[in-house]
Amino acid sequence: MRMKSAKEKKRAVLGIDAAWTERNPSGVALVSEDGKGRWRCDVIAPSYDQFINACENHGNMNWVATPQGSWPNVNNILNAARSNLEGKYQINVIAVDMPLSLESSIRRRRAADNDVSRLFGAKGCAAHSPTVERPGALSADLRGQCNTAGYTLRVNNNGRVNGRGNSLIEVYPHTVALHLTKSNYRIPYKVSKSGKYWPGKSVDERKHNLLCKFQMLLNALEDRMDIPNFTLPDCSAAPNLSHLKRYEDALDALMCAWMGIEYLEDRSRPVGDANAAIWLPNLE
Repeated sequence: MRMKSAKEKKRAVLGIDAAWTERNPSGVALVSEDGKGRWRCDVIAPSYDQFINACENHGNMNWVATPQGSWPNVNNILNAARSNLEGKYQINVIAVDMPLSLESSIRRRRAADNDVSRLFGAKGCAAHSPTVERPGALSADLRGQCNTAGYTLRVNNNGRVNGRGNSLIEVYPHTVALHLTKSNYRIPYKVSKSGKYWPGKSVDERKHNLLCKFQMLLNALEDRMDIPNFTLPDCSAAPNLSHLKRYEDALDALMCAWMGIEYLEDRSRPVGDANAAIWLPNLE
């Protein structure tokens, strides 16, 4: 591991669970290192606007307010994050859960999607298929904004990083969840699939089961970083299943950020090709 000089800023990572449409909110998490090998979550929120507001409010997030979808403004997000970090940290990596490519547009499944499905399909974690519409222009614009801000999309250069400097990487939280929990099959924590996970169960039972899975993921993340500003609600405090989606998105953003840390520490590996790569945890 490369040693840092005294003048270098400490490192930070931005994790984004990017929705594939403008209508849906996107979770965002900012994490930074303490210089002693430990990382800390500074700000976490279930939407772009709420992340910016939380950064301006010393990391305090109003979890009662309903998250709203919006088109990402990377400069605004980065400026808010840097302001929260008070200029003491360098945001080295933006780790995003969304299909990204060096090509002008994504029209079909990529080599990276096929590689993930080959490696993790038997574990219930095959990759979704991107199309012209989803994420479509949203993906191209997000990558373009990140590139303008100085973050280069890292692809698969025969298993090596294609250059150094500020990096944009694509990640896949389902594979992260497997790795963090040492599970052999996909963790059932998606709110929209709770009826499929637990058919015949009541809404309260499904809320309880989801919160148990959320807590398992949060515990695994807390083994690896300090997360002082994120607490899951009691089952009774969630009026319905959809209320839990904000916590799911926040957890996904945290898992994206953790993969950004693994990338920084050379503990990740890319699959895909020279146009697009998904960065995965190293196999143990």
